[in-house]
Parts: sequence; C-alpha cells; structure tokens
Amino acid sequence: MPATAKKTAFPVKRMLAGAAVVAALVVAAVLVLGGDGENAGGGKASGSGSLPEFALNYPKGWKRVSANQGEHLAIAKTDGTGRVALRIRGPVQQSLKEMGVELRSTLKKTVKGFRLIDSERVKIAAGDALYTSWYTADSKLVFQNLVVPAGRNSFTLDAAVATGKDKTAEDVGDIFSAFQADQP
Repeated sequence: MPATAKKTAFPVKRMLAGAAVVAALVVAAVLVLGGDGENAGGGKASGSGSLPEFALNYPKGWKRVSANQGEHLAIAKTDGTGRVALRIRGPVQQSLKEMGVELRSTLKKTVKGFRLIDSERVKIAAGDALYTSWYTADSKLVFQNLVVPAGRNSFTLDAAVATGKDKTAEDVGDIFSAFQADQP
C-alpha cells in the first residue's frame, strides 16, 4: 500500500466516526427534547388483536417494508438512508440501568469494532425507555436501539441510519419519541 493511502485512511475513518456521532446525537437530542410529534403525511403502524397494542407513527418519506425474521414490522426511508424494525418480546426482567450495562457488555463482546456513542434512560410517549447508539469502525451506518418496557411485554425498536444523514436521524428520533404502547 502506498504511503499516501495510509495517510488518508485514518482521516476518512475519523470523519465517518464523527458523522456517526453527529447522527446519534441528533436522535438523542430529539429523544431528550421531544420530537415534534408530527408524521406530516407519513403513516402509522399499530398492533392489536393477537399483538400487544402499540402505535408507531412515521413521517412522510418513510414506508412499510418487509420485516425480517423475528421482526414484527419494519419501515424504511424511501431514499434508502434509514430503517427501523420493531420486535415484541416478553416483560423486562431488570431495571433499565442493569439492562443498559448488560447490553453494552454484550455488544462490546459480539460486535466487531463496536464503538459506543450513547446509552441513557429516556422518556418517550410510552414512558421510560433505554436508548443506546453505536457504530462500528468498518460501517457507514449508525445503529440505535430503544427498549420500551410495557407491563407483560416489551418493545424493541432497532434503527440503522447512514452516516451524514441528519434528517434521517432526526426522523428516527421522532419515530422513537412518539412510540406508544399499552401497559397491560
């Protein structure tokens, strides 16, 4: 590898890391400060009947997409810069603080190049939740996870946002902060 290639590789990785941090901080800011609550021509996905009741609002420019195995539903930004998936699980068996410690430890052990950006307790429409964001050294994505305890159930929203896409990150923050769930 030529010496010039080595010199430019580090700044590119640093710029990607910087963009990842910015995207995650945009989501965290929306969660802490509260989203605008508008889906402005977007859509709404909800659960009822055999599923626990929930409401996931999404803004214009997002659409329902096929869910992967284990996901109950998924939405994606139409320009391909973001995706959010919802999983419904059993009740949370530990405090959000304990869950955060365990999640960070698991990610550090299992995700190659794991770099934590943020992990904190947040208040959303459904109540208290655990928000965690990270990136990997080799990825051009920022990953966010929101765990929402809801009585006999819990909801996990997983998002991936392309680095440098602040509007998509803001949308994810709005989606997360407006999430509603019944507390049976």
